[in-house]
Amino acid sequence: MMYHASAVGSIVLALLKETTTWHVHSQFQKGFNLMNQNGAIIFVGTNENGSFPFGISVDEETKKKMLAQIQRNDEFHVDCLKLKHAQFSLDLDTIIDEPRQNFHDADVEALWMHLNAYDFSDYAHTDFSLSRMKEFKRVLSDSEENVIPQLTFLVGRGNGLTPTGDDILVGLLYSHFIQPFIAPVHFQTMMTLIAQERTTIISENFLNLALQGIFSSRISQLNDTVSDEAIQALVEVGSSSGKDTLYGIYIGLIKE
Repeated sequence: MMYHASAVGSIVLALLKETTTWHVHSQFQKGFNLMNQNGAIIFVGTNENGSFPFGISVDEETKKKMLAQIQRNDEFHVDCLKLKHAQFSLDLDTIIDEPRQNFHDADVEALWMHLNAYDFSDYAHTDFSLSRMKEFKRVLSDSEENVIPQLTFLVGRGNGLTPTGDDILVGLLYSHFIQPFIAPVHFQTMMTLIAQERTTIISENFLNLALQGIFSSRISQLNDTVSDEAIQALVEVGSSSGKDTLYGIYIGLIKE
């Protein structure tokens, strides 16, 4: 059986050149994750939550058929732009999704106005209160500060494949790329700490890409369009991941 992808993230092609053997890491309603021996992740599934730089998009019917034929730890092998499973092959000769990094196009003031009107009161009495997150932002902006205690607190904190603290950090990083505030020295610290297996392998991949200015389409679309619809589309990602990311963007854009 041959299935066909509708789009492939550019990072996927680079990963498949590096490693030709992948295993099913996790399965869920919208698709499944493949992982190689280095811990790199490729998502295969529908684009209901937008597209991902390490994603392979397929239609709903293809997703259902593949999910019915795979199990955790099943092997996939790469062969001439095809991912081959024992039961089927997935043709990757299709549209290439390049990450959008046109941060200079973002209307920062319009985004701030929308976020300042958004209700983030749910975070008030949590580990991610406004005062704690504002202090974290302050430390990130000062090259003389030791950011490790705050990073250690945040990274991996929360539940799910992408814990709340990680999603907030992704949002903070996006806000930095549209309106820089993080001292350059802290980027290496973040990379080092994220590599210490403090969070899920899925989250590590998102964070490492965010450090390079690479984000999912639901985030990067804010470079081009600031609207209630665009913000709501981000909020709807996952059970809370989208809102957590939005909160991180809000923290990053707060005017002191």
